[in-house]
Amino acid sequence: MRNSKFVLMTFLLGLMFIAFSPQETFAQNKRKVSKETRKKSNNRKVAPAPVKASSRGRTVVTTTPRGNVIRHSNVDYRYDRGIFYRPQGGGFVAIRPPVGIRVTILPPNYIRVYAGNRPYYYHDGVYYNDMGNNYYEVTNPPIGARINQIPPYNEVVYLDGREYYLSEGIYYKVVQNNDGSLAYEVTGFA
Repeated sequence: MRNSKFVLMTFLLGLMFIAFSPQETFAQNKRKVSKETRKKSNNRKVAPAPVKASSRGRTVVTTTPRGNVIRHSNVDYRYDRGIFYRPQGGGFVAIRPPVGIRVTILPPNYIRVYAGNRPYYYHDGVYYNDMGNNYYEVTNPPIGARINQIPPYNEVVYLDGREYYLSEGIYYKVVQNNDGSLAYEVTGFA
């Protein structure tokens, strides 16, 4: 009886270790990146290290997502608080919305960004253009738009010896604002 309790406890501890170790590894890697970034700074401002993680396109949910149904190009998308879902194989999958789809409610915590003098709305890697009459259309990122935090699903790439961040086909570079703060600026598309 005592051996079976020991085996059961060891098994449960092992499961807990496996279940929680990826998160701890991620936290450790994030700390390492932050320390490396600080070492490289040499007293100059350094942009926060981007995080690589994404839930878009990975998991099919079998329950119908809450939110509005938006018909676009003969597909009935679901939209709920900034997340777009597309039907897939008897369920729905979170996706990057197609350019041209329109919503009547901007996502919570959106930010206003400017490209030139024109305002856009930004949330989680998606840019919206105000079309008037309470409609906001998903648009390609405007070249020159600056955001304070890059989307979490990105990778560092080097073009002509310069460092860029590539996130869902959008190139960003680190720039300094007039007030001295750092931002990520849209520079092009893959």
